[in-house]
Parts: sequence; C-alpha cells; structure tokens
Amino acid sequence: MHGVSSKAASVQPIAQAFKQWGYSDSELYGTTYGTAAGFMPIQTGLNCEYVKGVRALIKAVASFTNSKVNVVGYSLGGPLSRKSILGGKCVETGEDLGPPLTSSVNAYLGVSGAQHGCRMCTWMPTSVCNKNNGIGCGSTFLNDINAKKHYEGQKVYVLQSYNDEVVGYTCCGGLK
Repeated sequence: MHGVSSKAASVQPIAQAFKQWGYSDSELYGTTYGTAAGFMPIQTGLNCEYVKGVRALIKAVASFTNSKVNVVGYSLGGPLSRKSILGGKCVETGEDLGPPLTSSVNAYLGVSGAQHGCRMCTWMPTSVCNKNNGIGCGSTFLNDINAKKHYEGQKVYVLQSYNDEVVGYTCCGGLK
C-alpha cells in the first residue's frame, strides 16, 4: 500500500526489486486509494471506503493465489492496511467490515508508517490529522488498530528511521 501522496503505480520501483528477488508479475498486486492524484486522504483521513478497497484486494489476492499473502504498507498505507486486516467497525461510519483477515496474511511489513501518530500533525495539522479517522495522536482510528496486538499476520515487521521528519521516530508520547 502506497503513502498519502502517491498511487499504486508509484511503487513500481519496489515491484522491480521484488522481481529481482524472484517474484513474478502474477505475484505482485497493488491498488490506489483516494484519488488517482493521491491527495484526497490528506484532506479527509482514512475513510472506510479506502479500508474496504484494500480489504477487498487482500481477500481477492488470497483467493486467486489460493495462498496467504504478504502485505507491505508504506507511510499512510501502514495504518490503512492494518485496519483492512483487522476488520471490525469503521470508525467514522460504524459499518461492519467483518472479522480479521489474519489467517490470510503470511507477513506484514510496515515501512515508515504513522502507526501510532504522526509528528507532521504537530506542525502541519491537516484534515488527515483529525481525532476520528485520522493519524493525529490518540485518534479513534489509531486507538482501534493498536488496541489488539499481532493480528496483522503470521509474521510482523516494522521499519522506521531515527531521521524521519514527517512521521517521526518518537511521537505521541514515546517510541512506537
């Protein structure tokens, strides 16, 4: 899953790296959430519509390949893909997404994701920083995806940087 100002096509260089490691085109899938320009989520937050789209992709790939999938969530795609796997109720609509997809996910990799909040929200509070379905400290969305542990897949990995000026290595009260 791509970040906030991207689209699925923007991760093509990453797909090329996976191909060098032995993956084929038939094993690599992605989708664009928000608008094709990629800026809608920064104006609205992590909408149920986006969660449902990512969730549908995970289910479709697992069904099509008849195997567990590996999910990579980058930046805003991190919390979005985690909620897609978690299921439950959408925080802004109350719509029931269904049970967790944990049994369909082999490995989850979060890369520079605002999993517990975003430092950017302290100096540039946009709509995506809202306290309901946003990435501001203590939002309902973040509390929801962090209330349970290790539901993302059989194996869970997170990559962060000490020098991340946007998400922040420490934010919202501590190391995340």
